[in-house]
Amino acid sequence: MYAIDRQYNLECSKVVEDTILVFHQLVRILIDLDSIHSFVALDFMCGINRKPKKLSHYLEVRMPTGKHCLLTDTIYKNYEIWIGERKVLVDLVTLPIRDYDVILSMDCLVR
Repeated sequence: MYAIDRQYNLECSKVVEDTILVFHQLVRILIDLDSIHSFVALDFMCGINRKPKKLSHYLEVRMPTGKHCLLTDTIYKNYEIWIGERKVLVDLVTLPIRDYDVILSMDCLVR
């Protein structure tokens, strides 16, 4: 979650940066192999005509540095992301991300 907590060391982590299609727009992504969920920036979703769903509970997202965590209760369910020529359906949890539009977890790539 370097995109939220800039103290995280990208060079020592298992991450990949790229540009892919999300909601038919090219976006900057971070693929974080250690992340459990995939995330989308609140600012990015302001320009998308889609409604999020409320989770039945708050999701607590802890930063890798362990210094703080964020709470969120909104998610965009089953939206398509194109990785190369392959479409992947992803659940995107909303967070105040900086520098990236989307953070993908490894579990969505496995699907």
